[in-house]
Amino acid sequence: MLFYCLNLHSQDSNTLSETSNPIIYISTSLGTSIGNKGYGGGFLFTTSVNYQMSKNLFLYRFSHNAEFNKNPGIAALLIVPIFLGDNIMNEHALMYGRRFVFNNSSVSTSIGFGLSNRNYTEFYDNNSKFITESYVSIPFEINFRLFQSRKKKFRILYGLIPVTRPTGFARSFGLKLYGSLGKFNYFGVGLNFGLGWHKKY
Repeated sequence: MLFYCLNLHSQDSNTLSETSNPIIYISTSLGTSIGNKGYGGGFLFTTSVNYQMSKNLFLYRFSHNAEFNKNPGIAALLIVPIFLGDNIMNEHALMYGRRFVFNNSSVSTSIGFGLSNRNYTEFYDNNSKFITESYVSIPFEINFRLFQSRKKKFRILYGLIPVTRPTGFARSFGLKLYGSLGKFNYFGVGLNFGLGWHKKY
């Protein structure tokens, strides 16, 4: 009877250790955006650190918004539109939201508090002036994410070479709708790439 109880306890401990990984992951998104007050739209990059407790999601997000150059010149012949203008917005934000996890996917919504700055050039009377403005913003985002449904070996080189035992640490891919409200507003859509533990395994 004693050995039977110890065996049950060992099984419970093993099960607990297998399912007690934290839900924490980093995320990077690349997309395009539109804005107001002279910002004509451009390239939008964000990176974030995400931690989930129950269905509560806490994250830090950095956003970089760079307007496409309206007069790119010969750079317009390039396949990749790297001809960015001098209208740039950066934002550091702390956010809170709710995240709902399914078998191999998740949906989350978040909103928070941000500190933003915008650098741009203002033209008047055939002259120009470079301006930097800082302001408080309200960032938000909606995410849909796909990831592995069970523990697998983490692989490198396009998935050809396994380098670990089966683990919940994995990549993810999805879509993001995001933006920020403040003195200057922007709204964007992009592709989402993640790395970490995306659910309890």
